[in-house]
Amino acid sequence: MTTILIIDDELDMRNLIEVMLLKSNFRTLTAENGQQAYELLKNEEIDLILLDVMLPKKDGFEILRNLKNEKIN
Repeated sequence: MTTILIIDDELDMRNLIEVMLLKSNFRTLTAENGQQAYELLKNEEIDLILLDVMLPKKDGFEILRNLKNEKIN
């Protein structure tokens, strides 16, 4: 089963995306910030990331740069 990580600081947006993906039989994981996302990426096998670029503290672009420079899995 395909696992999709949703990274968004807005709970309503995370929930909306998650509901739509679950209806399509995807496994979903959610994170509200970069720190939560990094922990999930270390412990889970993720196939796709949906990343909000306007996040507090570390924006989505910074998270993406960090992911490109690190080998998490």
